[in-house]
Amino acid sequence: MNAPVKILNEPSQIHGMVILEPTIFSDHRGQNFEGFNEGVYYDILKTRFTTFSVSSSLRGVGRGFHGDKISSKLIQILHGYVNFAAIDMREDSPTYKKVFETQLNSFNRKQIFLPNGVVNAHVVTSQEAIFCYFLSHGYVEPEHQIRLPISAIKWPIEPSIVSERDSK
Repeated sequence: MNAPVKILNEPSQIHGMVILEPTIFSDHRGQNFEGFNEGVYYDILKTRFTTFSVSSSLRGVGRGFHGDKISSKLIQILHGYVNFAAIDMREDSPTYKKVFETQLNSFNRKQIFLPNGVVNAHVVTSQEAIFCYFLSHGYVEPEHQIRLPISAIKWPIEPSIVSERDSK
């Protein structure tokens, strides 16, 4: 039997960031995969998750950069395509201010684990995308939140719809 998830060793990783690939079972009906298993993921990430959140966005929407000093995240796209980026904002990290960029989509099913202090953003490149994430903590007070404008990096496709909060 295949392991439900494997760790990918992709270049340019941020310290503590882990890229995971669930085992996908496909046939003429579609696909099936285990998107989360507390025991398996805890063994790999040494993190317990308390909150599961989902956002859906249309083509051109940019969200982020958001993060905080307390919560770690496990991110995955359930539907569609996004350009994804993360920036290490931990001053004591060997990869401080390093940027990681990739495309996440509902076909490769890659998941990204971001340790606390790493912010993330994405721009939707398909007609619609459903973005989900597990958090190791629920709501975090503003003094522990970290925000950067979505314009903090040059995107392959510039976001055309951005909230006032994400543009500042």
